[in-house]
Amino acid sequence: MSLDTELAEQLAHRPEETTGPVRRMADWTPSVELLTAILNCVRELTQAVAALGGAKPGKLTPAPVPVTALERARRSRRQAVHESLVARLLPGRQARPGGPV
Repeated sequence: MSLDTELAEQLAHRPEETTGPVRRMADWTPSVELLTAILNCVRELTQAVAALGGAKPGKLTPAPVPVTALERARRSRRQAVHESLVARLLPGRQARPGGPV
């Protein structure tokens, strides 16, 4: 597969993904949830140990979790409220799509 030039060309022409990996709800089991929590704790501990040694720890990125339809609806509603507020307070400026919520 790594030597397949046709596949490499097709993959090179695909747009770059800006979002991280997405975890499907069908794959989300209690054991996966527990392992994800453990992974996040280990990352936090690694940062704490690095900070104790005087190093500046990097930004912590939590492991991906599935997003439910309710969470997407709430995020969309918060975005709409944000855009409405920006439009009222700064009439000459539009909120950026996908901007802060």
